[in-house]
Amino acid sequence: MLTFYQIWFRLGTWLWPGWAAKQAFTLFITPQARNQKPLPPVFERAERLSWQESGDTCVGWRWNAGGKKRILILHGFSSSARNFAHLIEPLVNKETEVIAFDAPAHGDSEGKQIHSLRYRKFIQEIRQQWGPFDGYVAHSFGGLSLCLALEEQPPRTSDRVVLIAPATETRSALKQLQSTLRLSPRIMTRIGEAIKKRSGRTIDWFSVNRVVGGLNNPILWIHDQQDDVTPYADILPTQQSISGQVRFRITAGLGHRRIYRDAEVCREIVDFLTSGYAVK
Repeated sequence: MLTFYQIWFRLGTWLWPGWAAKQAFTLFITPQARNQKPLPPVFERAERLSWQESGDTCVGWRWNAGGKKRILILHGFSSSARNFAHLIEPLVNKETEVIAFDAPAHGDSEGKQIHSLRYRKFIQEIRQQWGPFDGYVAHSFGGLSLCLALEEQPPRTSDRVVLIAPATETRSALKQLQSTLRLSPRIMTRIGEAIKKRSGRTIDWFSVNRVVGGLNNPILWIHDQQDDVTPYADILPTQQSISGQVRFRITAGLGHRRIYRDAEVCREIVDFLTSGYAVK
């Protein structure tokens, strides 16, 4: 199938560049896999939630309603809330209220496509319905979308934010798309133009680095040096220029997905969200 796409886009570059760019962007915002594995046991103890987002029914879960603190967990692209059972369990044991949703087009939720502005809107709606939240945990694409949502909310500087391998720069994600599909520079230019027309923003606006510099929340940013999805090199501008409210936890060898399942990383996240853990 990949070879077919590569050949198709090679032809499309010369014959139908506008259409080819549109199709490439559609692939970019369409999850190619849907995690619907059986729910882990901790989900049996949850209250089931639902929300309509742009006509799609989205499914969520809540534990410990009325707990001491309220935490929202946000998964990444082609992922699901069920992937965070190992983190939900210790937070629940700390008498914390935890809410986690499958984003549109993911897991048990309806929908076919999602982009960061749709995920941002979804996060804002969850906050209005079930918030405010004292803390957030967001992985990968969820991290970018959360940052875009926090940028627009009234300041709540006590809210703690955990970013796990966030999709730091959308430009890097598009470069990966270009490499995978062997898209021409001509098609990539068209995609950039389409994003600007659709959102009113350039590609570089969709950046965790850009947003974090303007936030005053305590932030724990966890990233692996060997991450092959969200490049470690992308975080260096923030790592080298921002201090105070951002604490970096850099790992080696955990990659993009094992990092949020690592026992030591999980303990640090729970401590950061539920105790007097200080950002240094």
